[in-house]
Order: sequence, then structure tokens, then C-alpha cells
Amino acid sequence: ADHVYWDVEYADGDGLVFGSEGHGAPDWLHTKMEGRRLTIPHKNDTLRSLNLSTSVGIVAYEGLRQLRSKDYPNLLLLLFLEVLLHLRL
Repeated sequence: ADHVYWDVEYADGDGLVFGSEGHGAPDWLHTKMEGRRLTIPHKNDTLRSLNLSTSVGIVAYEGLRQLRSKDYPNLLLLLFLEVLLHLRL
């Protein structure tokens, strides 16, 4: 990943895309999103991944926290979850 999730500035209308727990995001998406990928740091280097719903909650909360503090009245965060990968989009 390119940035820690708390080090980026979220903007109204941003979208968040999460890969599945078992397979992550497809390679084409990593290529397309190069320079804009986020990570959630953790102490255990042997940990392969976090639970998907936990990851979504952590990052979505930070986005909402930042945007609320900027007083965005029409906050919209798009959360594309495993459905994208199951549909192979």
C-alpha cells in the first residue's frame, strides 16, 4: 500500500474499495489505484490481513471523522465491498 489510512485527507465524494478477506483486490485494481492505496498498520508482522468488516469500519470512521470536522453536509462515502470481487467487476 502507498499510504497509512490516517495520513490521507479525505474529500466529499471519495470512494473506498476493499478487497475480499480471502483474495484481496485483483491485480488490475492495484495497478489502476497505484499511489492511492491505503493500509491499516498493525504490530504483528505475521498477520496476513484484518477482518473485512473491521477494516471497513476503521477506514470509514476516519473518513467520516475528517469530513464531519470539515462540515460537509452531503457526505457520501461509497463502500464497494466483496460484491465487486464476486461479480468480477
